[in-house]
Amino acid sequence: MSRIEKAIEVAKKLAAGLNDRELLQNGDFSREDLIEAGELFLRALEAHDSPESVIRVLRLAHARAYYPWTEDEDADLRLLVSLNYSIEEISEKMHRQPSAIRARLRALEQ
Repeated sequence: MSRIEKAIEVAKKLAAGLNDRELLQNGDFSREDLIEAGELFLRALEAHDSPESVIRVLRLAHARAYYPWTEDEDADLRLLVSLNYSIEEISEKMHRQPSAIRARLRALEQ
């Protein structure tokens, strides 16, 4: 796994709600991996601080980040919730951030 791929995996797991201690406990990542991932993303954000650049970085981990929700995606979201998938599982399947999944669920409840 390349440095960039490892950094993206770290970002995905953090975005899914895992903390640094959990990432270190399972043995997939070292402390140095976490530091390097943070440094890589920080440099990317500092180099490209426009909103569009930030979204491009987020889309490395969540391909559908900040795209408008479609009716089909809403239907898929409702189905996955009805099947008792976790927010993290839905996030992975729908290629969106866990926070986006929670926000969409709140919006659909209204």
